[in-house]
Amino acid sequence: MYDTVSLWLEQDREQTAHSLKHLESLRGFVSERGELTESGNVGSLKVSIKERGVFVNGSLSKFAFGNNLERLTRQRTQQALEELSDRLSLPLTQARVYRFDVGSNFILKHSPSEYLRQFDTKPYCKRSEYADLSTLNFSTDKYLCGLYDKVREMKRRREPVPEIYENRHVLRYEVQFKKRLGEQFGVKDLSASRLYEELFYIKVLQQWKEHYFSIKRRARLCVSDTVELHSMKDLQTYLCALALQDSEREAAIKERLESQREAGKINERTFYRLKASLRSYRSNESLTQPNERLEELDRHVKREVQYYR
Repeated sequence: MYDTVSLWLEQDREQTAHSLKHLESLRGFVSERGELTESGNVGSLKVSIKERGVFVNGSLSKFAFGNNLERLTRQRTQQALEELSDRLSLPLTQARVYRFDVGSNFILKHSPSEYLRQFDTKPYCKRSEYADLSTLNFSTDKYLCGLYDKVREMKRRREPVPEIYENRHVLRYEVQFKKRLGEQFGVKDLSASRLYEELFYIKVLQQWKEHYFSIKRRARLCVSDTVELHSMKDLQTYLCALALQDSEREAAIKERLESQREAGKINERTFYRLKASLRSYRSNESLTQPNERLEELDRHVKREVQYYR
């Protein structure tokens, strides 16, 4: 589950000098203040040795397995951090954690974009989508929730795609906890050793799941030919629902509203009233049915948090 981590261990030069010989591709530079930083790699991890300590950043999963496709469990996290400490001869389990990512890959029945277009907004988050909806992010200054096409990302980075993922639909869901970790998890100082404590790990998985389920969904519209039309309002609702069955058409309508707002043709109040009107059709129970794609993805997420060893 864990992937990228950022760690800081306070140590003086005498304590870290012996670690230099364990770094690959060693290079150094001097800052404007005259401080020397020497950087290199230990496997997939970048290690920077500074005047007052050591900074480690990168994928702990790739360090442990050579990829971030396998599940980095709580116990395997402990082993990876202890191995890193041994290789650098530094007590990195005592390092302070400044960032960590939690994610998992799911093999699904349909293309990842088919699932991503079912999500709408997340409270207090900025919504961003990229590359024909192969990536969808919800972010604040403290965290980022991301869902994306894992195979497409690997091909873009020219990474080998494992046989198990060849010609399969693979969606990755991850949360990047980036700032104010103590506030997010109710701890004063977050040390690396806490990452593999059972109670903390359970709390991390719970937050990972809660972030996913807090994303608002677009109900699946299913307009029946038997819908009764008794008024102009019924007809208007029916016609709008027919149009919104096509998710690309709905996206085009929202894009047009956004461009009209930016051009000053409609004010903020009108803009949000029109968007609320669009959402109202998806909340009309007589026009919607269960969303099979999201139900499938929901099952994967729920199943993932059951295994915390």
